[in-house]
Amino acid sequence: MKHKAVAILIIVLSLISGASAQNNIVIRGSDTMILLGQRCSQGFSRKSQQANFTIQGGGVKAGLEALNAGKADIVQSENAIPGAENATKVPAGVQAIVVYVNRSNLVTELSTSQVRGIFMGEIQNWKQVGGKDEPIVLYAGESSTGILSYFQESALKGEEPYPFEGKSSTKSLLETIASTPNGIGYAAPGFDPGTKTLRIKNDAATPGVDATLDNIRGRRYPLSRYVYWYIRPNRSSKTAEFLLWFFSSEGQITVESVGFEPLLPADRTQALAKVEGKKASATTSAAK
Repeated sequence: MKHKAVAILIIVLSLISGASAQNNIVIRGSDTMILLGQRCSQGFSRKSQQANFTIQGGGVKAGLEALNAGKADIVQSENAIPGAENATKVPAGVQAIVVYVNRSNLVTELSTSQVRGIFMGEIQNWKQVGGKDEPIVLYAGESSTGILSYFQESALKGEEPYPFEGKSSTKSLLETIASTPNGIGYAAPGFDPGTKTLRIKNDAATPGVDATLDNIRGRRYPLSRYVYWYIRPNRSSKTAEFLLWFFSSEGQITVESVGFEPLLPADRTQALAKVEGKKASATTSAAK
């Protein structure tokens, strides 16, 4: 009788352990996206207290290795990456680099090559880009989304920038440029009445695009890109529930809270349909 009771206890504990494992959600990947994973875990946990999250950085490569070994459920990455054929790739949000100048500046738009020239030190006077005969003063604003590395990769083609004065946040950068008539800087989307955003164009022959939220979220603005989640194919029901929440309006507000822009409703619908293996036209819950 005693042995039978022990056997039953072992079975019960095994079932409890299995159920607990089903509630585990492991998010790994890029260090600059850790905050997104943390905020999302906090937001979802307020709705589902049974979820047990582990959020880790360590890089995308290590994250994918863990995912392929069944030790991670979601891998966060700023870029589309090779070697992830076994995972489902979906956009998680939009990242943008907005270029700011003082409101009194005569310049209203720049090409991407001019932006590069300015921050490489090749263009050092505003008159070279249609402004006054004044020296250009360079600034950059860091954020939780890794805006400096994105700018170096995208605008500077991987090269080291000309010396600039770094600011700890978008707010700090905007306040500085508002008080610096010859200043220019880049950061995440923000607002200060003493500054203005520059239209950006891909080349001299194309029209400039304003850095409005609609243009950024629709990726018409040249200095914008998706950031991605790579999702384990044999995911648990709790992970599936989490993803449904993430692509809802509530989940995307969390994306916005850490400095990324949320996905458009159509993008959310398509992403969730891809996760669920359905046709996008048949899925509407993500856009609600």
